Amino acid sequence: MRDDLRKAWEASPEFKDRSNMNFTQGTPPEEMDTLIPQDETVLCVIRARQLALNANAVVTDKCIYIFRKAFLYKKISKGNETIPFSTITGITVGRVLSRGVVISITRAGNTDIIDYCDAAHAEKWVSVAREAMSKASKAGAGPSAQLDKVDQLSRLKDLFDSGVLTEAEFLEMKKNIISSL
Repeated sequence: MRDDLRKAWEASPEFKDRSNMNFTQGTPPEEMDTLIPQDETVLCVIRARQLALNANAVVTDKCIYIFRKAFLYKKISKGNETIPFSTITGITVGRVLSRGVVISITRAGNTDIIDYCDAAHAEKWVSVAREAMSKASKAGAGPSAQLDKVDQLSRLKDLFDSGVLTEAEFLEMKKNIISSL
């Protein structure tokens, strides 16, 4: 297994709820290693849940991967997903009493909720993801990157107008997009 994924996996704590049930036996790192392109650098991994599925979320230098694996019913599976940084309008952390914290990844018309996360590690994961998004955006800074920012602001406004985002979420995400121009 590649070294960057191994280190990120070992740094990611498993989350247990109040009943001490472990929900984070999702896709093993050996399997994720075969699915992440070798030209991408793994920066951070979080072991969590997404609905009735165990979900490991991986931040690389180019995008976010969500690897899902059923833990209750083997037939339930939403599959894996790749989320390019350019489609993300915001990443936030929220607290839920018995479920630790949740990470929300917002993009046009869709919000992925990753829950049952270790609180401290979720904050670190979001910080790493935001930094990677900022670096990727600056690396691609040119006319097309600037147009992408305008498109992101437009999509963000649509989400706010439709009631998907609160005013506070809208303002925070807007500030993040504008600061990366």
